[in-house]
Amino acid sequence: MELVVVNGSSAIARGVVSKLAGKQYSKIRFLDYRPYRKSVYSFQRSLPAGTQLEKHMVQTAANLDLALEGAQDVVYFTHDYFASSSDKNSFIQATSKLAKKHGVGKLVAVCPIEHELYWSEDKHTPIEVRDEAQQKALQFNDKLTILNTNLVYGRDSYLLHYMTQCAYEGKINKAIGGSTKFQYKPVSSDDLTTAIQYAIANTDSVKGQKFSVNGQQSVTLNEILQFAERKVGRENTRLKSSLLGLNLSDYVEEFFVGITHDKNMARMAEFFDTHSVNIEGDADFHQKFGIEQTGTLEGFFGGKKVKEEDLVFPIFSNYKMVSLD
Repeated sequence: MELVVVNGSSAIARGVVSKLAGKQYSKIRFLDYRPYRKSVYSFQRSLPAGTQLEKHMVQTAANLDLALEGAQDVVYFTHDYFASSSDKNSFIQATSKLAKKHGVGKLVAVCPIEHELYWSEDKHTPIEVRDEAQQKALQFNDKLTILNTNLVYGRDSYLLHYMTQCAYEGKINKAIGGSTKFQYKPVSSDDLTTAIQYAIANTDSVKGQKFSVNGQQSVTLNEILQFAERKVGRENTRLKSSLLGLNLSDYVEEFFVGITHDKNMARMAEFFDTHSVNIEGDADFHQKFGIEQTGTLEGFFGGKKVKEEDLVFPIFSNYKMVSLD
């Protein structure tokens, strides 16, 4: 069987697909703005023997239209680009429309909160704008299921991997590491994969709906940083703030590059610390369908210390680029 993955190059997407490849699916079709990233080739080499990975560059709606031909099982991920790429909210709507056009039988959209763009000149908050776009996507295609995930942790993660790198380096943006207000409920990559598998296998029970996907433990980003410090065997990570609090580097970075990964992470932390947003507003997927969760933060961050080589990539300078590799 073939699995088509829209925006499959992100770490979170690769983490999920690595658990599906070779078991349910012998062929993976990756559709992405940058499908030829170094990390994708590393991922390809790690796939089980006999698993085929087919890459398609998708930068326009016309590209997406052609790449979806013949697809039946499709998993969409919010992409992890914050500049020089298509609008995230338009992308999910286009995927929904085109999947219906091509008669896709099973369509699951996975939307990690850490992949949203936390910058908007709209009067609504980024989450409100996302929710509006998702509602339209559901109206376009009655087979669509949306999974809005909390932070994701695991071997292939995004924000939590960055925080672990920062803990090892000994310094982190104050907005992230010093965040002590908002309570997140990080979900393990394994448990997220289980939710996606269930959604694909039980389309009739979940289609036309959106759910939240959360872990079992509530923590702040500062508490996550403490977990990361234990993982790398270090402590007292320095909280960095901008020179004189003027954020002068923001203007330089945004002029030359656009919104960078590390800057969007900081804005996300600031956003949730200053807004009353319920990211668990939709029905919790695991609770709704009685699916047991196996991942725990203690289990992931405890045990063996992380290997230094596991923290090399993405290099820190790439967090200030459009793509992480």
